[in-house]
Amino acid sequence: MKKEEIVMNQSVLEAFAEHRDVLVSYLAQKLLKPDDIDDLLQETFIQAYRAEKNGQIRSPKGYLFIIARNLLSKRFAKQSKELVKEISEAEFSSIATNDSSLEIQLHFKMKMETFEKAVATLPSQCRRVFILRKIYGMSQKKIASKLDISCSTVERHITIALTKLATIMSDKGYNQSLTNNTSTLQKTKRVAR
Repeated sequence: MKKEEIVMNQSVLEAFAEHRDVLVSYLAQKLLKPDDIDDLLQETFIQAYRAEKNGQIRSPKGYLFIIARNLLSKRFAKQSKELVKEISEAEFSSIATNDSSLEIQLHFKMKMETFEKAVATLPSQCRRVFILRKIYGMSQKKIASKLDISCSTVERHITIALTKLATIMSDKGYNQSLTNNTSTLQKTKRVAR
């Protein structure tokens, strides 16, 4: 039996067991928390296993990595949306209310400055794609057309940007939401009184 035939007949379960450590390493390079890695590993396996039940998967190893990459992209896109929403809400809140605390305003300003600096560290093409997608809300197809690159390249740039930005923001201590920080500040004020 040729090696190709062995790979072709390999099940998702066998591929997952054989390549689990490589998947963990891949996810560890992109994610910060071990719990997130475990969650994504589990979801990767479940999706691949379900797909296998619907028909034979030609390359289970490759399929597992594609699913893991797509799950990462979705997770980072969700985190990016949450960050943009959080920043927008905080900005509106500080403008709408005159009684917002100085600490919250300072936190928001520092977070925005850190985020802007983080975006500035992205490679130029990656930064352009990220800004067009996340700031101007352009579709991946429009970005690809505008920059004369493929849609898969646009997706790769977005994934790279989100990964790098999440790492930088977390390294700078901005991995909690502003609402958590606000409630912590309010509790601290009550205790200090």
